[in-house]
This record gives sequence, structure tokens and C-alpha cells, in this order.
Amino acid sequence: RNLCRLAFGLLVAVPTCAVVVVVIWCRSPWSAAHYRHELAEQLALDVRLDAIGFPRPGVTRYLGLSLVDPETARTLAELTAVEVRAERQKTWIECREAEVLDGSRLDLVVEWATRWLRGRAGSESAAEIHLAKLSLHLDGGDDLLLVDVRGRFAGTQAKQPSENPREPQAVLEFSLAGQEDATPARISFDRHVGKRSAGGHGATTAIKLETGPTALPARLVELCCPGWRTWGEESTFAGNLQWQRGAAGITGEVDGRIAGIDLGKLVSTRSQHRLTGTAEVYLDEAQFRDGRLVSATGSIVAGPGLVGRSLLAAAARDLHFAENNPAAPLIDLVDYEKLALSFKISERGVSVHGKCPGSPGAVFLGRQQHRLLAEPPKGFYPLLGIVRLSALGEAVPADPAAQALLGVLPVPVADEGGFGTVPQAEREKPQRR
Repeated sequence: RNLCRLAFGLLVAVPTCAVVVVVIWCRSPWSAAHYRHELAEQLALDVRLDAIGFPRPGVTRYLGLSLVDPETARTLAELTAVEVRAERQKTWIECREAEVLDGSRLDLVVEWATRWLRGRAGSESAAEIHLAKLSLHLDGGDDLLLVDVRGRFAGTQAKQPSENPREPQAVLEFSLAGQEDATPARISFDRHVGKRSAGGHGATTAIKLETGPTALPARLVELCCPGWRTWGEESTFAGNLQWQRGAAGITGEVDGRIAGIDLGKLVSTRSQHRLTGTAEVYLDEAQFRDGRLVSATGSIVAGPGLVGRSLLAAAARDLHFAENNPAAPLIDLVDYEKLALSFKISERGVSVHGKCPGSPGAVFLGRQQHRLLAEPPKGFYPLLGIVRLSALGEAVPADPAAQALLGVLPVPVADEGGFGTVPQAEREKPQRR
């Protein structure tokens, strides 16, 4: 009988009590506090956690998880329920619904994830993440809903220069709500080891965005490429974008289509001229190095709208376009039906060709196919002419906007169009003997 009691105690009572203790611990505030403290240390953020659970073997469920900025006490993100399944070298994370309450950049989200992975399983840990819905609350009250968000993380160590650049360390794929059937957009993140400079860091993050056929709103592109909203709040982007921020500025390249550009807002904030209408920019290729444009090839299409005579006159004066009525008052506004041109910008200067349909060489067409502005003679013209378009006078304005534009245009080569005053097309004319 005593033996039976002992067996009952060892095989039934003790395990049952142990389970009861574990259940009580898991549901107690001490358990949530323990995991909350652990997450806070790994993420370097303040963490709020309502409860912790273990629904299945090897699975941890976080309920009511909030991430808080420790400096501002502002809630950055809220996740209703997160399930984590971890193995030795791989972690799976599943979340039905998440909200990012602050319009933080996506590279910051990746930084949180890599911190968390490093704390759980070391720098070589890999992970897969799935968010059924992700709500982004951006500045100005804008909201974006992303669905079927999937992330893959292949370790957190910065890459050495010899490692395969085609295998990104982190990938996020997502669709916009209402466009679930389209090919998902994809953002790749890589941390690369570089040469350490005085006071600088030895690793930088490279970001690549591939939208596929989906046109992403500018406020979403802004999250991975700060400054993109310059094109306008209602603009969209479809194409490929990759950039890497270094000590001297951004290095990267862009190709694709930027649509929905409000020319009235874009031009009026950077120029004294008037130009209205909605434009589309098609970039075949644009390359940047150390914060400066190296080259760009593409085209612009816009209209209908209004264009100021002062802008037509400045284009004729500074970039040698052919204007149809140079004697017209500069304060006049003219209706235009179509603006179409192709362009090339490089260290040699700028080259422009008119592409208005039905009127070869025309850049601006008015009513009844009337030419308002035609392309200049073939060749490259000084980049300084682009800066002068922002002024009504001959001289380049000595203001921050002009200086900023000069700082991002390509550095001209010697004896080319560049920033000089003699266009290459004129220099190439045959000399009389």
C-alpha cells in the first residue's frame, strides 16, 4: 500500500502539482513581468505586456504587446497576439494584427527584429515572420493597411565584402489592402562591413525596394527612402529603388515610374515660375553617389495645365529652347495641352528632346497643336541652366535652394557642357577656313 502511495505521488500528484504551478506562474503578473523585462533588454525599448502563454509545446504567446520609446514615452507599435516558435537556429513568428502608431522607418523595425534575434539565439539565428495585417499610422493622420506581410531574416551579422551580395539578410514582402492578387512588393535590407573612418561606423545598411506592378504611395516609399515625399503627397512609385547612406551622402540608383506629381506644388515651392498640371516621370536609370547625382535618363509627360511665360523665356535663355513668342509679357499664363520631353543628365551637361505627339521636337503644345516651346539644337548644355530656371534674372540666386541644387547635380568634366557657359552643341560646329 505504501508503495502504491509512493507511485501515485511520483507519477500523478507531483506532475499535476508541477503543471498547476506552471499554469499559475504563466498566468501570474510575475511571469509577464519576467518576459517583459527580457524583451525590453533585447529591444532597447520599454515593453508593455498583458499576459504570456504557452498554447503548444515550444510555442510562446505574447498577449497585448506594446513597444514604447523610452525617451518620449510614446507608443511605437501595438501587437494584439504574437506567437513565437523557436528552434536551435530558426525562429517563426506569427501575428494576426499589428499597428505601428509612429511613422518610423522600416529599417528601424528591422533593427528591432535583429536585436531581438541576437538576444534569443545569437547573431546567426534566422527567422520568418508573418503578419496578417499591419496598420501604419503616418504623420499628418495618414493610415496605410498592409496585408500578408512576410519577413525573412538570415542572421544579424554585417556582411564582409567577400560574401554573396545577392542574398539579402532581411526581406519584407507585402501587399496593399485591396491589391492582394498583385505580385507583392519586396524590400531587402543588408548590413555591410566597410572601412572605418574617424568617428564613423564600420557597417552600413543597404536598402532595395522592388514594387513589381504595384504603385506604392509616396508616403510608404518615404519609410524606406527619406525625402521621397518631395514628389508630392499624392504621388506614387512603381519600379526599383536601392540606396545606401554613407558618411558623404546617399549612394544608389532608381528606375521606374513616378506618377501623380502635382507640378503646381512642386514648382511653386522651388521656383519663381508658374507651372500647373499633373506629371509622370519615367526614369530609365538614375544613379547617385555620395549624395550627388551621377547620371539620369528618362522622360516627363504632363498636361493639361498652365505655364508661365517667364518659365518659357528662362528655358529659351538658359537651355537654348526655341520659344514661339519671346516678346510676350513675362507675367502672362498660357494654357498648355501637353508637356512631353526626354532628357539625359550627366557630367557632360543636360540634353533635352521634345516628344509631343504629332509635333516633332515640341516640348510644350498649346491649344490646337500650337507650339509654345521646342527642343534646343542637339547636344549637351550647361547644368547651370537648370539652376537658373529658378530665377527670373540672369544670375543664379544666392539662396539655399539654389545652393542645394548645385550640390546634388553631377560634377562637370573639363571641356564639356557641365556648369560652363558654352554649350557643347555650339563648340562642335565646324570651323570655317
